[in-house]
Amino acid sequence: MSSPSVVLRFDPVRAWRNGGHGVCVFGTALVALTALLSGCAGGSGKAQTQSSLAQVTSALDEYVATQATLAAASAAAAKVGESSPFVSVHSGPVKDGRATVAVAAFSYSATGHPVQILSYATGRWSTVARLGPDVGPPVQPSADVFYLAPGAPVSVADITGDGRPDFLIMVQAADNTPGIVVSQDGGTWRYIPNSGPFPTSYVVARNPRFQGKKLISDYDNCVPDCASGHNYQIVWSYNRSSGAFWAPNPPGWTAPPGAVNGQ
Repeated sequence: MSSPSVVLRFDPVRAWRNGGHGVCVFGTALVALTALLSGCAGGSGKAQTQSSLAQVTSALDEYVATQATLAAASAAAAKVGESSPFVSVHSGPVKDGRATVAVAAFSYSATGHPVQILSYATGRWSTVARLGPDVGPPVQPSADVFYLAPGAPVSVADITGDGRPDFLIMVQAADNTPGIVVSQDGGTWRYIPNSGPFPTSYVVARNPRFQGKKLISDYDNCVPDCASGHNYQIVWSYNRSSGAFWAPNPPGWTAPPGAVNGQ
């Protein structure tokens, strides 16, 4: 019996109608007025650009669905069986210079690379880069499963400050929803690590989100216990020289040995 599947689709009309004066919004990303996919012009120009966006997004949905079918029929899927539902998520299309890109993620893939960077050209989408599942627990408890959060969209914003889109993929954990940041800062698509209060990891714990051009997450002091503890915000800063996010210790937290802030 095949595993149940969850596929999250991007709504181009809703994303389009979120546009303001001079910008349109894809998730949390602000895209310039002059970009092909974000022209907020009125009249026939708006209708034509909205139609173009709908076509590009429809083609993206179809391409990701095809990749999901291949993943669900892969050897990894047969090995996993019903231990985890198959999940497929992807961002909406977003401008990256003269290119149009998106990011898709799958619970497992036929190629062993569950995160794919997609590009749109000459009327079709294609995969231009792939990332493996090697992000560590709890997201990747084995080489066969990538625990994605069902129903969680892939967010987009420029949080590394290089003028290009970065993506946030939400995953599953026991008591919160962590995330993984995918970026091409430095010239190669990769997962961005975080360090400082905690040991260096690719996984940002406790409900990370893009807020403007910042990466924000939560910290629970678990006093007197985690269920009734106080939550604090952690604001992460990107350090281009190290290629990683860093944050100060949240109130009351002592960084453990091995963490950057504990040295």
